[in-house]
Amino acid sequence: MPRKHLEKAINALQSSKVETLAIFFGKVRGKKLLVNDVFVPKDEDYTIRTESTLRVKPEALIEEFSRQFDKGNTEVADIHSHPLPTLSDGDIGSHIELTKIFPHHVSGIFFDGKVKFFKLDPYPKEVKCKIIDLQRFDRQIRIFGETSQLLLSTSSIALVGVGGGNAKIAFDLAAMGVGKLILVDPDVWEESNRNRVLVPKEHVGIPKVRSVKKIIEKHYPDVEIEAFHARIQEVPEVLKEADLIVVGPDNFLTREFCNRQILKLGKTAVFVGAGIKVKDGKVEDMGGSVQVVVPGETPCFECVHKADPEEVLKETLSEEEKKRISEKYGVNLEVNVTPSIVCLNDVLAGLAIHEIVKIITGFDRITPFKVYDAIKDRVYRVRINKDPHCPACSSLKTMKIKETNNLKSESEILEHLTKFVDQGD
Repeated sequence: MPRKHLEKAINALQSSKVETLAIFFGKVRGKKLLVNDVFVPKDEDYTIRTESTLRVKPEALIEEFSRQFDKGNTEVADIHSHPLPTLSDGDIGSHIELTKIFPHHVSGIFFDGKVKFFKLDPYPKEVKCKIIDLQRFDRQIRIFGETSQLLLSTSSIALVGVGGGNAKIAFDLAAMGVGKLILVDPDVWEESNRNRVLVPKEHVGIPKVRSVKKIIEKHYPDVEIEAFHARIQEVPEVLKEADLIVVGPDNFLTREFCNRQILKLGKTAVFVGAGIKVKDGKVEDMGGSVQVVVPGETPCFECVHKADPEEVLKETLSEEEKKRISEKYGVNLEVNVTPSIVCLNDVLAGLAIHEIVKIITGFDRITPFKVYDAIKDRVYRVRINKDPHCPACSSLKTMKIKETNNLKSESEILEHLTKFVDQGD
């Protein structure tokens, strides 16, 4: 909820010596109630108003609800001044009636200078309300609107790997006001990482996730951070909490593992990859790709990327095993140090963030696969197809379910609302 709307409601509740009502309107997106307006009845809009009772004129409510419907809004919550720290029996009765009209409805009370919101489950249960200051996001709100910002500010994004590219993504998402970041990485910062990631020298030698967490918390304390100094294979359960997953590590086995988890959980994911090929001191190839995976809709990671047996061996064998095989068969299984430069990471991070914002806000259609060619200075949209024999998703049975939120039509709501207020509830 934007702070400006809550403050408007609180100012009305605080300044009155009799019971006062405020109604919040907005959008319903899944389990999220996104407030973008508030209605505070005027003194003349009440028919009854004492220290413990109130009733609003039906015509005032009908007029306001019709105005909100014209804006594409629905009622999401109400709040009233209250002498108790929880809902009264009368409040519970009103809540039950309102949920017949608005199944998602949340009831709020203002007691002792504090705001609380409740739902019945089956008894009154306090629900979390995130208050958001929108001023910082003014420039991006001009692009995709307040509702999209509220979606960003209440979203949870998991980043698997927080090296060069994903660290940039983490910092930028924090600046954009994403609600929560879940960071997973087993490594520590090395001095050679500092050519492409803005981290203090004193952070060299400490886990990347703790470093990134500390930096973001210092500058953007409104962003919730969970940091796991571990391989994602050791903590796969953390992905369940995420609305979206960003996969950054350049080794195939980690990407394959994440792909399988994404398909299992039905989570949307963004795979980001970069690479530079240098031979005899000359850059032969430089670029990368961004792939969006929506289970059941787009090709998965393994539809497009196939395992290289030699690379898999490099990733899985111990140093002793690599040495033994190399000596016996003359195969070089040493993992090469990959060249990396900040300009490449930043371009791919920007392309990935663009897709992340599109996925969360819906302000534009996603691009399932795009390739950046740094040598030619070009970004290409590449058409990809599902592999009918893909080992990960070919046997996956999916069913798209249209989300309805059980919302009633405008005419039904106004009819129910008229009956509701006529009963004096």
